[in-house]
Formats: sequence, structure tokens, C-alpha cells
Amino acid sequence: MAARNGIPQAQAEQRVNQVITDAKSAADTARKSAAKFSLWLVISMLAGALAASLAAIEGGSLRNREWYLTAR
Repeated sequence: MAARNGIPQAQAEQRVNQVITDAKSAADTARKSAAKFSLWLVISMLAGALAASLAAIEGGSLRNREWYLTAR
């Protein structure tokens, strides 16, 4: 990099180290974001499953009840 850009070797090494540090930081941030996203995804799926179960229970009890006879 130093020969290609015409900068001193020490400055080239500093730039390379900075890029590596930035890349590691970005990868760590992405990992943390993915972990938070997957946690919220699991929580929302569990909430959806709970809501579906409650709706199925209510629908089943409504189906088994003779509600249509009492409406007359």
C-alpha cells in the first residue's frame, strides 16, 4: 500500500490497522444487532402462537356451544 499510494510505510500500516479495527467494530455491531433481532423475532413468534392458541380455544368453544338456538 505504501508503494502504490506513495506514502511512508508507518502511515500505510496505521491506515491498514485503522481499517481492520473499523471492520472488526462493524462486524461486532452487526453481530449484536442480529442477536437482538433474533431475540425479538422469537418473542413475537411466541406471542403469535399464544394468540392463535387462545383464538382456537375460543373458536372451539363457540363451535361446540349451541349459540344459534338461543338467538331466536
